[in-house]
Amino acid sequence: MPEQISPAPEGYSTVAPWVVTDDTGAFLDFVTQAFGGEELGRVATEEGLIGHAEIRVGDTVVLAFDRHADWPTMPSLLRVWVADADEAFSQAVAAGGHVVTSLADDAFGQRGGRVK
Repeated sequence: MPEQISPAPEGYSTVAPWVVTDDTGAFLDFVTQAFGGEELGRVATEEGLIGHAEIRVGDTVVLAFDRHADWPTMPSLLRVWVADADEAFSQAVAAGGHVVTSLADDAFGQRGGRVK
């Protein structure tokens, strides 16, 4: 069987999530504290915004940048699979996350919640 070669760069998945925020620096700091993210880099624009940033969470690289003033607000979510939902949820709240959906078991037997 021929070897499959991914068009994605080494260490990246075929689909990369992008997060557009009004404060990408705060987003990167939160993901680092809440989920053990490893910041790979950030590039500032001449205006002092973050024009490009990357952070690795587990086996996924999340790309992010600051929203341009003339762009609409774009909601986004990251679903992060963790070994212990209770511990991760507590850690996310301790890192400054605000509870959107309380931690609970769902109909599929998974435990989770949402923080902003």
